[in-house]
Amino acid sequence: MKEFLVDTNCLLSYLTDRDQRQCAVIEPYIEGAAKLSLTLHVTSSVVTELIYVLRSVYGRPDREVADLIAAVFATPGIAYLECHPIETILELWPRSLPDYGNAALAAVARVRQLQVLTFDKAFARAMARAQVAHLLLA
Repeated sequence: MKEFLVDTNCLLSYLTDRDQRQCAVIEPYIEGAAKLSLTLHVTSSVVTELIYVLRSVYGRPDREVADLIAAVFATPGIAYLECHPIETILELWPRSLPDYGNAALAAVARVRQLQVLTFDKAFARAMARAQVAHLLLA
């Protein structure tokens, strides 16, 4: 079974109306997870960033954000991945990956040998340079 790490922008595109094209691209992955044909892993750094953006940028109330996060994890095939490999993060940040959150996600990908799903082209380029497995979604 295929397993992926999910970048925050993928979940934001699925949970909001920020980009309908991106929502259509990530939707088959979410549906695949719901059908248990693949696993999507979500890290603590992604949850933290997701909560921050939903509250600060989208102005969603805390209860609504909490309900959205709960719904994400209630989806079969979407799993919380507790992993924070600080040594690997510090190998990547700030030299290869200047954003700490991105470095944390890339470090998990490297340590767990998972591919990161992302819409972020700059992040994908940085992961390519750092030899971190990823899939840039169109």
